[in-house]
Amino acid sequence: MKMILELGTMEAKNAVQSGALLGMLEVMADFEQANEAPARGLVQQFKDHAATEPSSQPTPTQAPVQQHLVAPMPNQAIATQPIYPTSMPGTAVNPQPPTGPIQQQIQPASQTVVPTSQAPTYTMDQLAVAATQLVDAGKRDALLTILANFGVQALTELPKDRYGEFATALRQQGVKI
Repeated sequence: MKMILELGTMEAKNAVQSGALLGMLEVMADFEQANEAPARGLVQQFKDHAATEPSSQPTPTQAPVQQHLVAPMPNQAIATQPIYPTSMPGTAVNPQPPTGPIQQQIQPASQTVVPTSQAPTYTMDQLAVAATQLVDAGKRDALLTILANFGVQALTELPKDRYGEFATALRQQGVKI
């Protein structure tokens, strides 16, 4: 079985550090071993190399193998379930998955927290000025209806926690606040 990996520097480093590359090689080696192909030596060489130089990039020990891999996007989960070909030319053996689970630890990219703007807060004076705009526009009845909808008869009776809702109701009547 041949496989060519096309990885950038950071992709290769991440694949080695996360164990994804080793896991993939182990799955391939198990498949080939079931079909009497000598790939276990490659896996052992990779393990030995990774154990002696964990932060360096692997050096190829055999001819490149042809297959294209796409690096996952940050925060995207990587499947840990091995994928086996359903049939290979000239073989009739059904491969068995590895006996032990293949585990990969993938560290998510650091996330930048973007502050969101909070809803504006209003004072009684701001609301009074806005309500005056409504009265000056000849919509006194609309103001009284809004106050009644909030269960109050005067602006001074409006609870502070409902100031934002009241401002929204005024804006719906065309008031700029």
